[in-house]
Amino acid sequence: MIEFKAEGNVIDTLETELKRDERVIRFLTVKLDKHAVAYNEKKRRKAAETTEQAN
Repeated sequence: MIEFKAEGNVIDTLETELKRDERVIRFLTVKLDKHAVAYNEKKRRKAAETTEQAN
């Protein structure tokens, strides 16, 4: 899974390259809304805190 911010034309280029690469069997491109982005950031922050506490 890769999460990134980009302009729309980058998505088209990325998908074309993924279709050409024989090592890629399947891919799915999803646009996240602002709530999903906030949720992901919260989960990453919590995971980082848990990792720091474990060390």
